[in-house]
Amino acid sequence: MAENVSEPFGPKEVPKRVCIIGAGANGLATLKILTETEQVQSGQWTLVAFEERNRVGGVWYRPSHHHASHFSHL
Repeated sequence: MAENVSEPFGPKEVPKRVCIIGAGANGLATLKILTETEQVQSGQWTLVAFEERNRVGGVWYRPSHHHASHFSHL
């Protein structure tokens, strides 16, 4: 009787990397939605987020020391 083999013979497929640029509201929402997909759950995709700042939050994250910005007139 043949054994139940979970992986096919031959080289294993390398997961695709999906990159999200920005960890503001849209980037975080995209990560949340993609995390729930079959591709991510099964390991076919890996998610990577890139953020310019050292914290997530986009325009809602304001460092404690405010720098002059294009929002200063608001």
